[in-house]
Amino acid sequence: MVLGGLSTIVASYLARARGSNEPELSIARLKDLEQFICECEAFKMDNGHVYGDKFDSALEDFRARFEELLGNVNGH
Repeated sequence: MVLGGLSTIVASYLARARGSNEPELSIARLKDLEQFICECEAFKMDNGHVYGDKFDSALEDFRARFEELLGNVNGH
């Protein structure tokens, strides 16, 4: 469920980035985010049926990486 929400947010961000004609930095970010989506989808396909807190640390890693990709990292 969380990864589905992240995928939707990333997809909308990618749609905005594609239409804005930003320079090469945005192209690189776009590729990084597309790779992130692929990794999230693969994780979801492999583990989406598992309930409980077994993958909490992996989900936190995905969340932290997503924030880093979007540039929302605080100084901690």
